[in-house]
Amino acid sequence: QRGIKEVLDEVSCLFADHPDLLKEFTYFLPDAVQAQAKAQLDEVAKNAEARKRAAKSKDAINNMATAQRQDIQRQDQGVVVP
Repeated sequence: QRGIKEVLDEVSCLFADHPDLLKEFTYFLPDAVQAQAKAQLDEVAKNAEARKRAAKSKDAINNMATAQRQDIQRQDQGVVVP
């Protein structure tokens, strides 16, 4: 049988990219361990949300850079870019 720390560590890994699932997982645990679980899983969820925000920012920057490269290529080909 696993201890609560082991379970929380495994859940943290499995749901590392799903902060909503991490936050709600505590509802499925016995009342006696919910406070401990909430503290650990909230921290992991916070990190997951930060990673998601960073990934979205990175994607936005990459999309802007791609659009600028395409505009430059069109201009080089003599296409008028609005």
